[in-house]
Amino acid sequence: MKQRIANEIKTTFTINYKRVISFTELRRPDIISEYARRAIGEKFVLNPNRV
Repeated sequence: MKQRIANEIKTTFTINYKRVISFTELRRPDIISEYARRAIGEKFVLNPNRV
């Protein structure tokens, strides 16, 4: 059991993001239409330090 957990720890809690966006990109109409869809498997990360 411990070996199974050790083998799968990096895959079980892995989150895949479609895109990393900045505050500037957050206001663009084309980006808004992408994240407003809320489609399954399409997560966005907001990075405030990104320009």
